[in-house]
Amino acid sequence: MIGSHIQQPFNSFKSAPELSCRALIPGIQRCLDWYASFWLPLSEKLRGEGLRLDSLMDSLHPETSQIAEYLLIEKIALSILPVLLWAEVGRRKLRECESAFTQIANLAIQVDATSPDQGCIARIIDAVRTRNSESYSAAFEYTRRLHALKPLVFERAALASRLALVAPGWAEQIIQRISPHHEAFPPGDISLAWTWRQLHDELLERDKLDAQQLQNNIDQARERLRQITQWLIDAKAWGKQLERLQGNPSTRQALVGWIDTTKRLISTRQINKRQTLLAESRKLMKKCADAVPVWIMPISIMAESFDPRSMRFDVVIIDEASQAGLNALIPLYLGKQVIVVGDHEQVTPLGVGQGQTSLENLRKSMLQDIPNAHLFDNQSSIYDIGRQSFGDAIRLIEHFRSVPEIIAFSNQLSYEGKIRPLRESNSTDIKPACVGCRVSGYREGKTNQAEARRIIDTIKAMILHPRYARKTIGVISMLGQEQALLIQSMLHKEISGVEIEKRRIQAGISGEFQGDERDIIFLSMVDSPGAEGPLRATGEGAFEYDQKALQCCCKPCPRSDVGHVFIRSRYSSKK
Repeated sequence: MIGSHIQQPFNSFKSAPELSCRALIPGIQRCLDWYASFWLPLSEKLRGEGLRLDSLMDSLHPETSQIAEYLLIEKIALSILPVLLWAEVGRRKLRECESAFTQIANLAIQVDATSPDQGCIARIIDAVRTRNSESYSAAFEYTRRLHALKPLVFERAALASRLALVAPGWAEQIIQRISPHHEAFPPGDISLAWTWRQLHDELLERDKLDAQQLQNNIDQARERLRQITQWLIDAKAWGKQLERLQGNPSTRQALVGWIDTTKRLISTRQINKRQTLLAESRKLMKKCADAVPVWIMPISIMAESFDPRSMRFDVVIIDEASQAGLNALIPLYLGKQVIVVGDHEQVTPLGVGQGQTSLENLRKSMLQDIPNAHLFDNQSSIYDIGRQSFGDAIRLIEHFRSVPEIIAFSNQLSYEGKIRPLRESNSTDIKPACVGCRVSGYREGKTNQAEARRIIDTIKAMILHPRYARKTIGVISMLGQEQALLIQSMLHKEISGVEIEKRRIQAGISGEFQGDERDIIFLSMVDSPGAEGPLRATGEGAFEYDQKALQCCCKPCPRSDVGHVFIRSRYSSKK
C-alpha cells in the first residue's frame, strides 16, 4: 500500500524502508488525526444544525472489527449524509419560498386596501395566490413591458403638464383618455380648435365684466387724463412764461405790480382811491400786456384793464356768449380775430331785458347805419349779434356731459334731435335718469310750499342713503327767484352747513346753473297743471324764455346719477 503511494515496490526499500517513506509522514499524520481534526468538528456542526447524529449512528449496526467505527463513519459520510444534506437544502429552500409567499401575501393585503385588482402588481399577486406559474410569467412580462414604457410615460406626463398650463380641460381629457382624445392622433385641426377656444374663453371672460364698472373706470381714466393734460399744459405754459420774464425784469415788476393793484382795487370802496388805482392799473397793463400770451378775465375787468386805443389781441374768445349782453362788444374791438362760443337756445342772462328805454334812445341816435340795429338791445346777447352779423355758426353735435335720457329732452325740444350723446346710460348705477314726482300743493304768488317741502325731505333722505354718497345736488326754480330763495332758506335751516358745502347744495334759477355741474338736479315747476299746463306763458317772450329755461336745465349735469327730479303740484290754485 505504501509502495502504491510512492510508486515503488516495498521490497525495493531493503533494510531501511522508513527512510524511503519519510515523504509519507504528513499524509500518515493527517490520517491519524482525521477523527479529531475533521470528524469531531463536522459532527458538532451537524448536531448544531439539528441533525441527530448519535441516533443515526445507533440505528446502524456496525460490523465487529477493529475498524468498525471507521467503517460506520465512512458509511454515514459517503452514503447517508449527502442524501440528508440535499434533503435539508431542499427543505430550507422551501421555507425561504414559503416566507417569500407570506411576504407577497402581506403585500397583497396592502395593495387590495388601496387599489384592488389594478396594475401589474395585482396581476403578480393574483398569480402567486393561485400558484399559477403561467399567469406569473405573463404578469412578469407585462411588468417588464411597463418598465420599458416608463420613459415614454414620463415624457407624456411632462407634455400634459405643460399643456395644462394653457389648456387644462384639454390636458385632462388627454390624460384620462376621454373620447375623442384617446387616440394616437388629434381628432381634428389643432390650430383651428385652439383659435376657437381662445375666442370662446375671451368672450366668456368679457361676458363676466360689469359694463357699468368699465364705464366708471373709463370715466375716471378720462378725468385723470384731462387733469394730467391740464397740469402739463399749465406747467409748460408757466415754464415758458418764466423763461421770458427772467430776461426782462421791468416787465416782471409791472406784471406783479398789476396783480397787486388789481387785488387792492377789488377791496377799495373809496371812489377817488379806486380811480387812482384804476389809472395805475392801466399804466402797468401797457407794460405787461405782451408778457402774458393769454389773458382770461371777465368782461368788466377786461374793460377796466386794457386800453382799446393801443392794445390789440390776435384772437379774442368770448365764452358763454349767449349770456353776455352788448357790453361784450368791447372785447370784440380788441381782437383781430374773434371766436364767439355760446348757444342761442340757452337761457338769456339775468340782466337782459332791463333798462330798455335808455338803450333804445342810444340805439336810435348812434346806430342808424348799422344792419339790424333794431336788435341791438337788452333782449339780445352778443351771440345773437354774432349770428346776425356773420351768418351760420359751426354746430358741435357731440355731447359728453349728460346721459342720453337727460339730454334727449333738450335734443328734441331745441336741436331737432341732431345732438349725439356719447355718454353711456350704464355709466350710472342709479336709474332711471329722470323721475317725475307729483305733490299735493298749490301756488301762492310765485312760491309753492308743498313743492319746497317735498324737495327738502327728498334731499334729506338722499343724504342718509348710501347710494347717494358724495353726490352733489342742485335745485332749479322754473318760475322765478322767489321759489329758489324759499328752498335755499329751508336748506340752511334743516341741513347742516358742512353737508351743504360738501355736496354743493344750492337753489336758484336756470340761469345761475348754466355751465355749472351737479350730480342730481331738482326742477321745481312751482306752477300747477291747468288749462294751459304748467309754466303758463305770460308777457312778451315768456314762452321762448320758458323753452330755453327747460332745455337749459337738462344740460348742467355731466355725471347725473338720478339726473333730474321733476316736482310739480297736483292742483292749479288755492280754493
